Amino acid sequence: LDFIPQELVSLKDYEEFTKSRVDDNAWAYISGFAADEITAKTNKKAFENISLLGRSLEDVKGGNTKLNLFGQEFDNPIILAPVAFQKLAHDLGEIATAQASKAMGSCMVVSGFSSSTLEEISNYADNLWFQLYMQYDMKDNLSLIKKAEDLNYKALVITIDAPISGLRNSEQRAGFCLPNGISAINIKNIDPIQITNNFENIFDIAPILPTWKDIEFIKNNTNLPVILKGITSVPYAKKAIELGIDGIIVSNHGGRTMDTLPSSIELLPKITK
Repeated sequence: LDFIPQELVSLKDYEEFTKSRVDDNAWAYISGFAADEITAKTNKKAFENISLLGRSLEDVKGGNTKLNLFGQEFDNPIILAPVAFQKLAHDLGEIATAQASKAMGSCMVVSGFSSSTLEEISNYADNLWFQLYMQYDMKDNLSLIKKAEDLNYKALVITIDAPISGLRNSEQRAGFCLPNGISAINIKNIDPIQITNNFENIFDIAPILPTWKDIEFIKNNTNLPVILKGITSVPYAKKAIELGIDGIIVSNHGGRTMDTLPSSIELLPKITK
């Protein structure tokens, strides 16, 4: 499309529009949440319960939404979260998102599971952060981080709440699989951790899953600001501060990885305090 249809006004409109334009396989991934989707529903309900206090007579002359974060200037405080395999939704995938991010003066966090290369994406936007899913071989992690540094990505976001893939029932029912030509292209030469859906296997692989020691090691081996994504408790926020982590993202992965977690927005005031 080279224009925005009149009926597309709200985010909900775009969701319905997208559903009618991607196949069932892609939609199962895009719209899927973990298990019984309790966390996803809790997230939405918690936002709906937040009220705004109107103060309409204030003088807002000269007001703006700009902020400085890790030495970067942004026109607004809206950052695009990392989303994997964006070519499921559009042929340009992450490249189109990078173009939109630059046009809006925003920041895009590029997923370690992006379907476009880090090099390709970096050609279309300046304010990019790189999101790392920890690999079990630290050499692979450092190699990815070094590539992001060389491509002038501005920060490193380490996702800590998804050491293994989320179990999304909607994907299972649809028999989801990545189509030919779409993959986590930036880690194509990295051996993945093999997981089966039983507790015994998870405990078997525990020695190769990331720990705080790995986070500390990475912090000491990169020049980028390090941000931990997936903090959902006060003790973890305090631990991040103790290790000198530069920032945290309070997140339950949008309810896509583990079900029955509390909503992020309800946890935020406690962690902020």
